Amino acid sequence: MRRFQGSVRADTISAPLPAKRRLLRPFRFGRGARERPPEAEGALTEFSPHRPPRLVFRFGLYAGLALLCAAAGGTWLARHQATARAERDVWADAKFTADRLGRDDLSHIALARPVRDPGTVGQLDELFGRVALSRGVVRVTLFSRAGQVTYSTDHSLIGTMPYDLGKVRQAMTGKEVHGLSQLRGGLGANPMVLHSYVPVYWYFDKNSSPNGVIGVYRDYAPVASAIRQDTLLQAGAITAALLILYLLSFPILKSLMRTLQEDNRLLVKQADALRESEEQYRLIVETAAEGVSLLDAEGQIVFANRNLAEMLARPVEELTGKPLVAFMDEHSRAAADPGWFRSDRGSREFREFTLLRPDGEEIYTTMSANPVFDHDGAYTGALAMVTDVTDRKRSEHALQTMEQQLRDSPGAAASKQAASIAHDFSNAVTAISGYSEFLLNRLDPSDPLHREAAEIRKAAEEAVGLTRRLLAFSRRDSLRAQLLDVGAVVREVEPTLPSLVGEEVHVATRVDPKLWKIRADPEQIKQMLVHLAIHAAESMPGGGTLTIEVGNAELDEDFAREHSPVTAGEYVQLAVSDTGHGLDERAEESVPDPSLADSGSADGAGLGLATVQGIVKESGGMVWTACEPAGGSTVTVYLPRAHSDG
Repeated sequence: MRRFQGSVRADTISAPLPAKRRLLRPFRFGRGARERPPEAEGALTEFSPHRPPRLVFRFGLYAGLALLCAAAGGTWLARHQATARAERDVWADAKFTADRLGRDDLSHIALARPVRDPGTVGQLDELFGRVALSRGVVRVTLFSRAGQVTYSTDHSLIGTMPYDLGKVRQAMTGKEVHGLSQLRGGLGANPMVLHSYVPVYWYFDKNSSPNGVIGVYRDYAPVASAIRQDTLLQAGAITAALLILYLLSFPILKSLMRTLQEDNRLLVKQADALRESEEQYRLIVETAAEGVSLLDAEGQIVFANRNLAEMLARPVEELTGKPLVAFMDEHSRAAADPGWFRSDRGSREFREFTLLRPDGEEIYTTMSANPVFDHDGAYTGALAMVTDVTDRKRSEHALQTMEQQLRDSPGAAASKQAASIAHDFSNAVTAISGYSEFLLNRLDPSDPLHREAAEIRKAAEEAVGLTRRLLAFSRRDSLRAQLLDVGAVVREVEPTLPSLVGEEVHVATRVDPKLWKIRADPEQIKQMLVHLAIHAAESMPGGGTLTIEVGNAELDEDFAREHSPVTAGEYVQLAVSDTGHGLDERAEESVPDPSLADSGSADGAGLGLATVQGIVKESGGMVWTACEPAGGSTVTVYLPRAHSDG
């Protein structure tokens, strides 16, 4: 699985953490995750297209009730206003009549004492019949200052004390008294009337107290009929206006419902997509080969997957809330730089840390950290990926122990001595080969000494092959590794290659100017280049082109699977190509390593490639060959990239 690269921004993330540990996360992982409540599953549901939504019925019901209430309120208000208007009209009539009385001398007689004289009563009947009774007034009564009835259109009441004496006395104080009541006393029926009591002043003496009170009683029946008609008209207008408004609101409601329906469908899709995304992320995290932990800004674990818990032999609940460094040994705790977790460098580098189980067992791991930032760019934590490399570390330790034992064995000492002798012998043979070449160039082929010189050169070549065999199988000295530029080594060795591969072979080199560095022994890399060049030259007896290319290579998981045992990572790639005869079936059967093909089986070149394989393995690299019959071959060496901080 490819690791997370780069920093992470908390954009999609929702649940706030406790104080001082605010790291947003999109969902909860593992067994501790809360299940979605059943009601939440149905919280977002689509409206049925076959029946109106329930909200439409509710709106219609509530709007209808509101319409009825508004109509009833409008009707009551109209009736109340009409009644008040009628009362004011009666009071205005009474006031008009009182003003008339104040100008008439007859009122002095009528208000002073009860009128018993038939002539005076007739005059008053004529006066009130002309002024008041023609406008629907059923009774007019005059009251003295004491409240006694001095005159009434109902003559039976003259001289009596009125039933509405309290209202008469209120009017004597100057107040407006009017209202609706049941007419009482007198002859005939007693209908509902609108009564009004107005004080009477002498026309020329209005500053004095009232001389009496006039009471006017209007029949309420025709007034009520007029009020009903007026009320019905106003109520009808109000109801019609509200009904029109009610009907006009339905298209608006339908448009609103369509908008809500579309929004609801969108929310349903988003919720489904979110649930699917949560399930996918949960599956990825819980089935990841690495241990996954989410840290807050203080480095405390807010989430850990099951793999990390199993790696530490602890339950997930025990990890949550504790710093990640609390589970490291002292050396790793001291080397855990908080700045590394906060920087983008943590996502590109893999550092080694040793974790401890409860029983003290050490777990060797490699770790990468991806910083997490909020919307404001503030650091809120990191996502740490932890890989268990305990088995690999133990295998490497066992291998180093075996190699050290081999170096300390008597056979290793003998190999070193043989290598020393081979180097000295090689120097002598080189001198012999040089002088033999000099003689062959100076002597005529017909000269008998020419044949002797040729035999000397042949013997020297055989001695060179013997030297190569000795060096190939006796090299067991320790690796003196250091940061190394392979391009510089190629440029250093390049001038010596023509004398090794022959004048018929053209040597071409291509070196990447931005080449990464490796960690290796420079002498061994030089020896490896010489062996690869000799191997390529021997596959081109008739001459050809030898090409050496050096560049950077990033190998992914797919490439590694197709080129086993190559592993993914960053490498410096050294490729040596030739235009020779390639690899035949006999040579394929004599390959010394599954990833290393050779063009010979038992001669010096085959041993040379075995030496190359040993050097590459000591440098932590890999060798891969690509060749075709009669099509040339390419030996590619992958040496791991080394960083300056080690």
